[in-house]
Amino acid sequence: MQEESIDSIMFKERCWFLYGFKIGRIVIGWLKYHSEGETASVEFDWEKGLNRFLLGWFHTHSDSFGLRPSSEDAKTMRAWVRTLERPLICGIMHEQKRKKEFLWRVCYLFKRWPGKKVNYQPIMSDKLLKNFYIGLL
Repeated sequence: MQEESIDSIMFKERCWFLYGFKIGRIVIGWLKYHSEGETASVEFDWEKGLNRFLLGWFHTHSDSFGLRPSSEDAKTMRAWVRTLERPLICGIMHEQKRKKEFLWRVCYLFKRWPGKKVNYQPIMSDKLLKNFYIGLL
């Protein structure tokens, strides 16, 4: 039996940009520009985030991090919302280690609420089919 390397066992966070458009409360988008990072962080080409069709990001969390935004996720998303001056979606997924399938997913809408700082709430209705996303805000 062949031994698995440490790298194949260790979790590495992955991230995709979510591009698309919004019609009323309906959001339609697609995942693009995959990047892979470390156990609890991932780097990406921030210049691709300056696209007017950017709706947000999807990224993976290991089982130990859960499906809520980490403090680093919240800090990053708040900075982007303030910079772009528009709401953004933060999608978080768990990945089945060996099959590279996404088992669970939760999306959050980060936005500046009237008279308040940037905060987030879960998106109640959404679907992710392969790289295609449909959500209801």
